[in-house]
Amino acid sequence: MRQIALLQAQESEGRPKLIRGDVHVQTRGEAWSAPWNETGKIGTILGRRIDARTANRSASRNRRPLASKRTVSVRSGDDVEILLSTYNGAAYLPAFLESLEAQDCDAWRLTARDDGSRDATLSILKSWCNRFPDRARVLDGERAPNLGLIRSFSRLIEESSASYVMFADQDDIWLPSKVRITLEKMRAKQDELGKQSPILLHTDLKLVDKDLQIINSSLWKSQGVRPSAPSFPKILVENVAWGCTTMINRQLVSLVGSIPKEAVYHDWWVTLTAAAFGHVVAISAPTILYRRHGLNESAISNLASVFKAALRDPIAARQRLTEVLAGSRPRVVAFLHRHRTRLTPSQIAAADAFLSLGDANFVSRRVHIARHGLLFSSSLRNIGLFVLL
Repeated sequence: MRQIALLQAQESEGRPKLIRGDVHVQTRGEAWSAPWNETGKIGTILGRRIDARTANRSASRNRRPLASKRTVSVRSGDDVEILLSTYNGAAYLPAFLESLEAQDCDAWRLTARDDGSRDATLSILKSWCNRFPDRARVLDGERAPNLGLIRSFSRLIEESSASYVMFADQDDIWLPSKVRITLEKMRAKQDELGKQSPILLHTDLKLVDKDLQIINSSLWKSQGVRPSAPSFPKILVENVAWGCTTMINRQLVSLVGSIPKEAVYHDWWVTLTAAAFGHVVAISAPTILYRRHGLNESAISNLASVFKAALRDPIAARQRLTEVLAGSRPRVVAFLHRHRTRLTPSQIAAADAFLSLGDANFVSRRVHIARHGLLFSSSLRNIGLFVLL
């Protein structure tokens, strides 16, 4: 079997250093192994090497309990449910699952749903869940229909029951402190704001390529995102919370409800709900390796491409920005339809102003943007917004 390269990323004065070999990732004192995947190969986070043919057999072996190395204290009621929707993710899923095993907090369980994969994803997922029947389950099983990402996550949300919910992508790697850092922050914010307050927490990410080569140690910085305390009007324009970094409390889960297809992105709908009725709280520490490849394009990467293209072709960039904003209209219409009676007059006015941008003239568009705070989180993007739109 060919050797699988592993990756070492060490933070040195905030800058990542890449080294090939049988090494570990060191992040703020936390050491763990990271995989590097090739076609037909799967590397594991715990340092083992397996190929795709033996992935299921390896997943079924008995290993030490997940809780054997946990030292983090857990409050009563601090149960965290991780929601995972998979689809044709056999190449990356084993690495993600083992990053869950590496968590230094034991207060979590996994609820997963496969959305009709045609590869070995479901088999890998079920084998892993069978090893931990008390903390992992698969919804729907072999006959699960292909619902699409939004409806699949919506079903997972509806089936969740824990005090706190986290969302996961099959192709990312969770750093060992992810659950603990987010849970501790959630505890503190609920103590500050009250347990009845709907709260969404989200963190920064390390951007990596499909082989886990670090591209940027802060996705926020690379995208020019400033996520501190985003307002409802700003979330109408731009979602600053990647779903795979978020934790939401039960109060917010109850408000999110069933996510309509018009939401386009499930995490944007969740963040919009939090901004409207609760609190969106940012944690600056990166907690995942966010793997970028051709199959997981996000709304934020689409938006970034608009402004990168502005200097080369401002006319095309203006057209693309108009299309991106227009793509959010169905989500805002659906949100107003469901929540208009709960929203404040200023929130309704901001949503209506956003929906009118496409029909407004040059001056009116800018008046709407300025009056209602329909702005991006980045000053440079806001300059581009006023220039291009």
